[in-house]
Formats: sequence, C-alpha cells, structure tokens
Amino acid sequence: MQKTDEFKRIAVIGAVGSGKSTLSKQLAKHYRLPHIELEKLLFENKIRKSDEEFRRKVNVANADSQWIFDGIFYNVSDTIWPKAEIIIWVE
Repeated sequence: MQKTDEFKRIAVIGAVGSGKSTLSKQLAKHYRLPHIELEKLLFENKIRKSDEEFRRKVNVANADSQWIFDGIFYNVSDTIWPKAEIIIWVE
C-alpha cells in the first residue's frame, strides 16, 4: 500500500453535511493538490448543468494526474473512482 503522502488522486465521499468539503480542502492544502467540488461543476449561478455537460466537466478535471474530488454523485462515480488511488468515506 502507498504511503499517504504519495496519493495524488483522492476521492472524498459521504452524506450531505458530513464534512467532505472541509476535509477535502484541508487535504488539498496539506498535499498541494487541486480541490474539485463536484457540486460546483454541476451548478453554475444556481443553474443545474445537463448530465452531459456535467460529465464532460468531470472528465476534463479527471484527466489531470493530481486531484481531490469532493462529492458523491453516482452518475459520474464510474469515471472518478477507478482512477482514485484512495477513496475516503466521511460519516
């Protein structure tokens, strides 16, 4: 198993209000990784993107070699989770 400081692709998932974003921001700062909030990719100016546009934005971000994705949207988990080196579930 890799050491924690070697992880460059981290997915943080959990229920609403569980602290996913807080933990993700702390990890991103500590490990100097880009933090990507799935909710921000889905909504722009409080308007929901189409599923196709959302998936496109996720795929663009997912193409990078380093990231921390924050959020649990099952319609894009098939693209994020296989590339993640670790998945953290926050209760």
